[in-house]
Amino acid sequence: MMRRAPTRRALLAASLLVPALTLARAPAAQAPGAVAASEAGARSGFGAVRQALASAMEESAAALRAERRHDATRALDRARRLARFADTAQGLAPEGSATFRTVRQAVEQGRHALQVGRSEEAADILATGARTLANAPLGASQAHHPDPEKASEIVGRPVLNARGEELGSIESVAPGRQEVLIAAGGIFGICLGAHTLQVPADAVLIGKEYAVTLEDPTEVSRNG
Repeated sequence: MMRRAPTRRALLAASLLVPALTLARAPAAQAPGAVAASEAGARSGFGAVRQALASAMEESAAALRAERRHDATRALDRARRLARFADTAQGLAPEGSATFRTVRQAVEQGRHALQVGRSEEAADILATGARTLANAPLGASQAHHPDPEKASEIVGRPVLNARGEELGSIESVAPGRQEVLIAAGGIFGICLGAHTLQVPADAVLIGKEYAVTLEDPTEVSRNG
């Protein structure tokens, strides 16, 4: 099937998105030590989030063009959660904040277009955002990891895996062992199917809306 040309509205949205991310990239390209700063952002873990977010946006766009709305919606939901995390993540440099804030807006625009039945427009917006995001600047970002002494500030915060899927919520940060315990399944950890997961604290990134673990969790036996 021949793909329709992008709609006028989609082209307008794309024309606004690309310059916004290009402007975010410009200071990093010109500033001394920009390459080192970009590498620092990638090493902090935000690089993995950036790639996962771009992949989810690309997956949603591809599914829309193949008329697989259910798959597109699921991928878009993952992208939206990752974008919400990244937009409020602690430790982002100004370049990284600008990058993720612009992409979050693109994800919301794509979602709205899909909701009102403009699938082609949604696909164009998401695909353009994903391509631009893939190499967008993060600056000298340094992710914040859970601190056992401040665990009360993040208990209950939803936790995503690196694909943007919800795992559960932060139950506690184990002192000494530097591990984060995640309550998963059930309701408030008391119903059938509830279980506890654990991940190293240095694999967990903290945001105001979500936390993200970059490592697969392991299950903890409730019997010790």
